[in-house]
Amino acid sequence: MKKNTLLLLFIFSVQLCVSQDKTRDEILQLMAEDTCDCIKNDPVSFAQDVSLEKKEMALGLCIFNSYSKRKNETKALKGNALENIESVAEEIGVLMVSVCGSEFLAIFTSDELYSFATDDELET
Repeated sequence: MKKNTLLLLFIFSVQLCVSQDKTRDEILQLMAEDTCDCIKNDPVSFAQDVSLEKKEMALGLCIFNSYSKRKNETKALKGNALENIESVAEEIGVLMVSVCGSEFLAIFTSDELYSFATDDELET
């Protein structure tokens, strides 16, 4: 009986050690890497001749797929996905510049980047 109890206790403690909850920053970094991989693996959706709306949709799908994949790895992303996804996507975009900056910026034309910059200025 003691052996069984000790065995169960040991298994439980190993499970706790293995299933450590990742921090929000760790998950966001992994999501940025996932999204960069998604961009690299789908050159058709992110070609220069594709419309900005289609690129934004493809990028959103990459981020959402990563979010769906990673959300259970941390308690920091628990809650309503629709409330979280916009702020998470913004943070991922910032991290992507350091992870795959040249590939990320290369999917947009200079006019599209200018449009993003002026939209941000109008909001502030």
